[in-house]
Amino acid sequence: MRRRSIKIELKDAKTDLLIKEELIREGGKHKVPCLRIAEDNKEVQWLYSSDEICRFLDAKLDQLKLV
Repeated sequence: MRRRSIKIELKDAKTDLLIKEELIREGGKHKVPCLRIAEDNKEVQWLYSSDEICRFLDAKLDQLKLV
């Protein structure tokens, strides 16, 4: 994220009980890292693998470059 200058809201599920509960309730499990993806008119998607998260962000950045 830093390398690409991406600003993403970070939440600490390890030290914040409310965030941990939100992660379990909405994402189905307490696992980090994770990325919550909420796109217009689509179901919320959760990614838990660092590799998947990086691929998703890279693809989104590539889409923005094409616009």
